Amino acid sequence: IIQSYSLKFKNNINYSIVRFGNVVGSSGSVIPLFLKQIQNKEPVTITHPKVERYFMSLSEAASLIIETTNMEDNGSIYVLEMGDRIKILEIAKKLIKISGFTEKNENNPEGDIEIKYIGLQPGEKINEELYTGELIKTSNHNIYICKEKLLDSEKIDNVINDINANIENLNEERIGKILKEICEI
Repeated sequence: IIQSYSLKFKNNINYSIVRFGNVVGSSGSVIPLFLKQIQNKEPVTITHPKVERYFMSLSEAASLIIETTNMEDNGSIYVLEMGDRIKILEIAKKLIKISGFTEKNENNPEGDIEIKYIGLQPGEKINEELYTGELIKTSNHNIYICKEKLLDSEKIDNVINDINANIENLNEERIGKILKEICEI
């Protein structure tokens, strides 16, 4: 939608998209959840032992996002340099340790905090992916432009109209199908 608007209104507004991983300490970050579970001496819940995610600090993410606003490539998808993915399990183990507790497991049944696997949620992946297209360097070595297939703006308008019509009719099943079709394009 944003890319189609960048073409439609290219003389009035500069549009861009920024993709990045988890921001440490943000409301969506697992770290505050883990710390709360550890503080309450509850099991630390992880979806899967092999799950890996990207992380960056709030200040780093904010400064890079602001930097993208100075780039002149209207409608671009920017991908921030996130370094290597980190295993969520390793984060949980380190947080347990630095909080002064021990992990409760087969080797240490007298430990303080258990790590519990709760299973992947629908659509959740083991490894986080930030892009599918080709990455192109920008003047900032921490920001890339991602070249992906651009959807036709007329098709986008048709999809939005179709979703709106089905919202008015409360047709949840059709809306789900539309969204699934978009994801497969």
